[in-house]
Amino acid sequence: MNDDFDPFATPSGDKTVLRPNPGGRNTGAAAPAAATSPPLAATPPAAHRPAEPVRHGASSVAGQLIEGSSLNPLVEAAAETLRAGGLIRNTLANNDVTALRQQLLDMIKAYEAAGNRSGYEPQIVLTGRYLLCTFLDEAVMSTPWGAQSQWTQQTLLSTCHNETWGGEKFFQIIEHHLHRPESVDLIELAVTCLLLGFVGQYAVRQNGPQELDQVIDELYAVISRTRGEFERDLSPNWRGAQETKKRLIDHTPNWVIFAITGALLLVLYTGFRLTLGYQAIPVKEQIQGLVNSVEQKTAD
Repeated sequence: MNDDFDPFATPSGDKTVLRPNPGGRNTGAAAPAAATSPPLAATPPAAHRPAEPVRHGASSVAGQLIEGSSLNPLVEAAAETLRAGGLIRNTLANNDVTALRQQLLDMIKAYEAAGNRSGYEPQIVLTGRYLLCTFLDEAVMSTPWGAQSQWTQQTLLSTCHNETWGGEKFFQIIEHHLHRPESVDLIELAVTCLLLGFVGQYAVRQNGPQELDQVIDELYAVISRTRGEFERDLSPNWRGAQETKKRLIDHTPNWVIFAITGALLLVLYTGFRLTLGYQAIPVKEQIQGLVNSVEQKTAD
C-alpha cells in the first residue's frame, strides 16, 4: 500500500489483506433494560455470542482507561466508546435502538473533541473515528436484537463516513499505518477494538480466527518495536503536542496493582495467543492486562 492511500476514498475492487510480516518495514514514515433504563444498561451475558467472544469484564476496560491507566491519550479519548462496544456485545436485549444509536453518536463526538484537545493531527482523529464506528456497528449487529433491527439501514459508519460496512477497510487502515512510528497510538486503538471482540472480514473466512490471531500477533510485535522496551509499570511515552514526556504512572499508582492482578488472571486463559514471539510478549501482556485486570472489579 503506497503513501497515497486514502482510507476514506470510495472503495475499489482491490482487496488488501493484512498478513503477518515479522521484522518487515515499510518505507513510509443484566436483564433487558427497562423502559426507564438507559439504552446501555448492563445485562447478563447473552447466549448469542459474536465470532470472537468478549471475555467477562472486558467491557469495563475503557472505563478503567478513563481513570488514567490508558495505553495512550487516543485510547483514553475513546474509552467510553470502547466500553460501550464491549457492553453491547454482552447485552441480551435493547428496547430502544434509536436512542442507543444517538447515544453512540454523542460518544463519538466526545471522542473527536478529546482527541483534538490532545493535540493529534485531524487525520488521526478522523481515522480513529472510522475504526470506532466500524467496531460499534459490528458490536450491535453481533447481538440477536441488533441483527433483527434496522441498524444496517442507519449504521454509524454510514452516518459519519457514508459507508455501510468497514470490516475490510478497518484492516486496510491498520496496514497503512502499521510501520509508521507516528501512528502507534492509532495501532493501539485498533488492537483494543480487536481485544474487545472486533473481527471484521475475518468473521466470514474459513480460517478467520487463526488469521486474526496472526494479525494481532504482528500488531503486538510492531508496537513493541516502536515503543522499545516497555517498563513493567506500563508507562509508555506518547507524542502529543502538550505532554511528550509525561508518564501515566506518575499519577496512577494504583495501576501497579491492576497490572499484577492482570498478570495473575492471564494464566486462566490458557492457549490464548501463544504464538506471539518473545519480542512482542511485553506489549501483549500489558495490553491484555488492561482487559483482564478489570474483571474482578466487574465481578464485585
